[in-house]
Order: sequence, then structure tokens, then C-alpha cells
Amino acid sequence: MIPTPIDIIAYDTLDAAALAAEQATEKISYDSGYEFGGVLLEHDGKFYYTIAGTSKDPTHFDIRVGFTSQYKLAGLYHTHPGKEDTSRWFSPEDVRVAGVLRVPSYIGVQFEGGAVRKFVTGMHTEAEMNANYKPGRIALGELVK
Repeated sequence: MIPTPIDIIAYDTLDAAALAAEQATEKISYDSGYEFGGVLLEHDGKFYYTIAGTSKDPTHFDIRVGFTSQYKLAGLYHTHPGKEDTSRWFSPEDVRVAGVLRVPSYIGVQFEGGAVRKFVTGMHTEAEMNANYKPGRIALGELVK
């Protein structure tokens, strides 16, 4: 599935677009137990989000996004539908992708009652200690909502 930009509503800030995207996505993610995610785009100083996609996996999602050159990639968003404390953390893959793309990443966290967290490269990270995950750096990021 290739999500497309939602041009109907423009947001003044990246955080506002991310919060709207997470709010639009959280119920279907939490009800299904799957991660959903998309991208945040900037055009003429306004911010937009794409419709979320899913890989029907509770701990991972893959998407491919196409958009015209009038848009600029501004951020990523996805959900963490898990009901355990570890779901509050940006995974090693989340941290790596944010760094490679050089954009902020946002997660909607079911464990925290729909809270939204943001990670920006350069924020504090820690070594992943859970043997069930790939080795790498994880982060709590900052609470946006």
C-alpha cells in the first residue's frame, strides 16, 4: 500500500501534524494489535500526514511512500500497540531509520494511554538489553502529548 498525503488539513507545526496522524491511527492499531505508520510532509511551511499503512505485524511495519517534489519529507510516525512497558521505547530500528533519514520520528503508545513520543537524532539513547530484539540503541524520546 502506498499512502498518499492528506491535503485537506494543513497543520502549522510538525508536532501538530504528528499528533493528528497518531490520533487518526490509534484506534485501528490498538484494536487490531498491528503497528500502523506513515510519513509527515512539509509544503510551503505547512505540515501534512499520509494515511497510515500496516504490514499486519504487532512489532514492525514497512511502507513505501510516493509524493511529488512539491513536498519534503519532514518526519515519520507509527504506533506501538503493545500493552507492556517496553512499547514506550523507540526500537533500535526506529532510532536507526530516524538517523538515516534525518527526520524526527513519532510513536503513539498504547501502554501510556495514547501518549505520543518524539525522537530526534542526538537525543539520549541506551543500549538495547532485551535478547528478543536486534542489538542497537533505544530511546524514550520526549513526551509530546
